[in-house]
Amino acid sequence: MIKNEDSAYILTRLFGTGYFSYYSKPVIFAAYFLPFIAFGKSRPYLDSEIEEKIHNLKENKHGIVNNYAQQGFGNQAFHEPDINAEYFYQRLCTYDEVKLTYFNVRENVSPDIESPYMKEDLRIVLQKNPLFLKRNVKVPASVKKELLTDLEHGTVKAVLAKLLYYIVSEEHKLPNVNSDTLDSLSRKLGLSPCLNTDLNVVLGFRKDFDEEKSDLYQRLGRAEEVRILCLDGISLFSETAVSMQENGDDKEFEKLLTENRKLSVEIILSKPGCRANVDACNYQVNMPHLKRPKVELSETSIHIITDMMNAIPDNKIALKVTDKSVPYSLFILKFEDSNMDYIKLDLYSPFISDNSERPCMYVFRKMTPDLFRHFEGVFNEMWKDDKYSFFAENL
Repeated sequence: MIKNEDSAYILTRLFGTGYFSYYSKPVIFAAYFLPFIAFGKSRPYLDSEIEEKIHNLKENKHGIVNNYAQQGFGNQAFHEPDINAEYFYQRLCTYDEVKLTYFNVRENVSPDIESPYMKEDLRIVLQKNPLFLKRNVKVPASVKKELLTDLEHGTVKAVLAKLLYYIVSEEHKLPNVNSDTLDSLSRKLGLSPCLNTDLNVVLGFRKDFDEEKSDLYQRLGRAEEVRILCLDGISLFSETAVSMQENGDDKEFEKLLTENRKLSVEIILSKPGCRANVDACNYQVNMPHLKRPKVELSETSIHIITDMMNAIPDNKIALKVTDKSVPYSLFILKFEDSNMDYIKLDLYSPFISDNSERPCMYVFRKMTPDLFRHFEGVFNEMWKDDKYSFFAENL
C-alpha cells in the first residue's frame, strides 16, 4: 500500500510509492528530475551544480516546490531540449546510483526501483480515478491505459520517464519514445537529423513471426497475388522433402491453388550450383535435421514447384531462377483490397545457427507505401529483366 493513497494528484501519489518515500523529498525530486534552466543563467544546470540547484529550489527561486503537485509548473523556465523521455530515463538511472548520498537507508531493506513492489505501487498510482495532473486537470484515461500497458511489458524506469515527460511537457502528451531516443542519439553522435522513426514496420526475428502453415494458407486463400524471392523456398514448398522437422503437407500449396482460382504466383529462387547459391548455402542457410545437402535445397524446391505447375495447367504459377546474390527473401502478398497488402522480409544473416534467427520485418502498404513500393519494385525489376532472372525450364 502506498503512502498518500487518498491523494488524487499524480505527483503526490508518486512521492508515496515505496521507492520515492524512501529515497526522495520534493526538493530532491525536483532537483534531479525537472530540467530547470540554471537560476541567473541561460543554460541548464550542469551535473556539477546539483547542490546549487537544490539550494535554489529551497529558496523558492523556481517556484514553491510543495505547490507543484496541485499547481503544475505554470511559466517555470525549463530547458526545452531536455524535455524528452530519454532525458528523464537517464536522470532516473543517475539518481538510482547516487540516492544514498542523500538518504541513509539500509540497502537490504530498502525498495528497488525495478522490484515487483514498485511496479505494483506505480500501478496503484495510475489506477486512481479521477487522477489529476494539477488542479482541475484530469489525467486522461488513454494516458493511464498506455502507461499501465507499458508497465506490464516494460521497466519501471521507462514508464516513469514517459510519465515525467507527460507531467512536464507543455502539451502534456505522452512522448514518442523512439523518436525522442533517436533524436538524442543523433545529437550525441552527430548523425543526420533526417533519421526517421515514423517508418511503421514490424521488426523482430523470424522465430518471433513464424506461424502455422494453416494460418498462412487461410490468408493465401483470400489473396490475389503472391510474389516470392528467396534462396530455396524449402519452408513453403519442400520442407518435408529435406528435413526431419516436418511442418504440414507440401501438397497443401497445390491444393490451395485449386481452391483459390484468383491467386497467381510468381517465384524467383537461387539458381542451383551457381556461385552465389553455393556461397549462400555455406554461410547463410542453417536448418536443423536436414536430410540432404544445403546446396540441393533450391533444386529440390524447383522440382516440386515444376510438378505443381504441371498438375495445375492454367499458368497460375510461374517460376524463375537467378544467379545473382539474394540478400533477403521477399514474400509479397496482395489482396483485392490493397490496404491489406503486405511484405514479409527475411534478412539472410551470415553465420547463424538456425534460420529462425534471421532478422525479419513486415512492411504494410497502408502504413509505409514508399517502402512497400521499393521492395515490390525490386522483385518486379528482377522478374522482367533477363539479366537478373530466367525461367527455370531453361536450366
